[in-house]
Amino acid sequence: MKAIKAILLMSSALLLTACNGQSVENDSIEDDATEVAVESETVTVSVENISPVANITVADDESVEDEDSADVEYEGDLDYSQFASLEELVWNEIEAYGYDSDYLSISIYDFDTGEEFNLNADLPSHGASTNKVGTAVLYADLINAGYLNWDSHLAFNQAWYEEGGGEITNGSFQESYSIYDLVYQALYYSDNTAWNTLINSYYSMYGDFQSSLIALSGLSFDNGEIYNLNYATSRMLNEILIRVATNPEYQPIVDIMLEAQSGIYLKMYVDEGMAAKYGQYEDGNHDTGIYFEDGEPAYTIAVMSRQLGYIDYFLGDLNLHVKEFHEYQTNH
Repeated sequence: MKAIKAILLMSSALLLTACNGQSVENDSIEDDATEVAVESETVTVSVENISPVANITVADDESVEDEDSADVEYEGDLDYSQFASLEELVWNEIEAYGYDSDYLSISIYDFDTGEEFNLNADLPSHGASTNKVGTAVLYADLINAGYLNWDSHLAFNQAWYEEGGGEITNGSFQESYSIYDLVYQALYYSDNTAWNTLINSYYSMYGDFQSSLIALSGLSFDNGEIYNLNYATSRMLNEILIRVATNPEYQPIVDIMLEAQSGIYLKMYVDEGMAAKYGQYEDGNHDTGIYFEDGEPAYTIAVMSRQLGYIDYFLGDLNLHVKEFHEYQTNH
């Protein structure tokens, strides 16, 4: 508890300035006083209502494909012997769909071959719900460090409500929720109210949420736009996935992601063994995931798009072909 109080003192100067002085994308910020319960003790703190998805009227898991979508279904089996590299495979996929590559950011890492693919991988854009994975990792790290546990409760403030899917958003509000329940709702149902509770509580207790997300990736950036609340790059998202895939302390997060979004996006054709978390915000449609083969991580993949409409089939086909190419490479 002394460690937590020390962190609170150090972070108090950060409470009024989000994201290292960069602008917060949405203006859904209200000052309020709330209580955050930590390991059966309660700390009263001043909380900003910081929401990375404020003013969204349709949940990102309920998006409807419109007639102008650039999405097309790419049919046909691939002869993987024609590809000398993962790079050739991915470019074949992009060209098959006729997409302008300037509007895609893709990062893939194959654990068995060590091969990487990166396209526009350091271009910051709004990460939408893909950053819910990193949020879960921040709390898992606090739990593993002994500051919290999965059953620790965070006090809830109704100012953090955000319309969308999920059992917290659409249920009767409670005075507090366990960290596990908040993480589960955020990852499985993409519950924005649960996510806002995690974000606001983190800011209040531990400091700058966005800087902490970036630090998880181990990357540094010259482009200051990345410090805007909930921004990300495909490389940043992928590095966090690699961290999750290779550290057993994150297994609770992996287990939820393995359950989530069955049969859609990256999991359209690759469901079993695929741990994933998608995101959608305005014209951005993203998905991220880890594919496990016999319980071991085989590859990670992070795809971000802009101005391409709903790219559901592209995500499905790309992940299927990356999986099959991975299997082809490891067997030849």
